[in-house]
Parts: sequence; structure tokens; C-alpha cells
Amino acid sequence: MLLSLGDLTHDEIVARVLTVEVAESLLSLVAAHRIAPCADRGSKPRYVATEDAARYRDALGVALPPGLPEALLEPVADPLGDLARRYSRTHAPFTAREFAARTAFRSIALRPCCRVWPRRTA
Repeated sequence: MLLSLGDLTHDEIVARVLTVEVAESLLSLVAAHRIAPCADRGSKPRYVATEDAARYRDALGVALPPGLPEALLEPVADPLGDLARRYSRTHAPFTAREFAARTAFRSIALRPCCRVWPRRTA
């Protein structure tokens, strides 16, 4: 779910699962380094798939917990673009302001060269 939708808060995860047991498994997934909790000053903790941890770190400056696999922490070429494309798959059309509000771990500047368009599938 996190790989498809991106970061989610605990409440957002609970709203999307069928059983309480799935929502309660978050701590075991964190302990197994399958997902990573990320939070910034004053924001609700969000969870990201471990495979996306480097994207959130590189795009948004998210501090990651220790113990994540080194192979998944390599720098990402276009982390903000990756996050914007994923967001566009489930939220298009949207404004840059809406995207910035969702990714408000820290203030991010959306440069004019960062156009966010949903990808078209043939």
C-alpha cells in the first residue's frame, strides 16, 4: 500500500485496511525494517516503505531511523519528481500548492522547472 500510495499516517492506514490486525502490525513492520516512520517538527508521524526511504530523505530532508538496509539508502536521481509522479497517479489533477501541502515534512520549493503532470498510459 505504501509503495502504491506513498507516505501515510497511522489514521490513513487504518482507514484503508480491512482488519484492525493489519493496522496493529505497523510496529512489527517497523521492527523488521519493512517500513520506516518519518516525522518532522510538529507533524504527525507518517510511514514510508523502506524501498522509498531514500526518496523521502533526498526530496524532503526526512530523517530516517537507523538500521535500514544500506542498499536502499543510495541517492536517488529525481526524488521529488518520483514523489510527484506517484502523487499524480491518485490525486490528479492537483496544484503545486496541494502537492507541497501533502509533502510538508519540511518546506519545499517547487521550482518552475518541476512540472507535475500525470503520466498517460497508452
